[in-house]
Amino acid sequence: MRSDIATVIWKERQELGRQPGSRWRLGLALLVPILYFGVIGPWQTGADWFSSLDSVLIAVVAPLLVVMLTVPDSFAGERERKTLATLLATRLDDRAILAGKVMFNVALGWGMALATLIVGMVAANVTHWSGTVRVIPAWLLATDVALSLGVAALTAGLGVLLSMRSASVQQTQQVLAAALLLPLTVAGPLLLIIAGDEPGAMKRMFGDVDARALAFWAVIIVAGIGVFLLWLAVQRFTRHRLAEW
Repeated sequence: MRSDIATVIWKERQELGRQPGSRWRLGLALLVPILYFGVIGPWQTGADWFSSLDSVLIAVVAPLLVVMLTVPDSFAGERERKTLATLLATRLDDRAILAGKVMFNVALGWGMALATLIVGMVAANVTHWSGTVRVIPAWLLATDVALSLGVAALTAGLGVLLSMRSASVQQTQQVLAAALLLPLTVAGPLLLIIAGDEPGAMKRMFGDVDARALAFWAVIIVAGIGVFLLWLAVQRFTRHRLAEW
């Protein structure tokens, strides 16, 4: 089982960037979060960056961008390249195929988030040196690490489910982006409407919220949804059904 998973991960790594135009899109998806959130953000925020929620934003956005770009290729890409039948004809275990594709995408997204966090801490120390090396507080760093893993797993789980039934990578990317970004797009204006135009209303709405408790429940909810989606993908993944789709 482990060797089968390793084989699938190796295959995914070899095929990464082979799609026409995919290399520059992947490079952009990797470069933008690092530059914007890992360099520009800490430089503008200053020493307060270490105690701000900017790192939480990195934990959400970085894995989301990367996995949204790569996971649609997991099965829809195989279908487009006419290699799906060959993959299904191998002796690789069904769950190993699914696990290898999911783990590869989760590792990409999670690794991207961790790399951006490290770059952010380095940039904040270099641009606002105070004489001692500063790091993100332990509870916040633990939240960032766990949340980024949860977001990567959630995005990969949903992406794999959509990719199994989609005819093309582009179709999967469009549906996945709509499913993940639409709630975030609606939530921002909705909060502004609820808060109204009164100065400081938004701050008062969340002023009494325990940040650590909120972070804990955010991680639990995201991880729970991610585990459910991955479980659903396991239940729906069979060679026969995938060939029919």
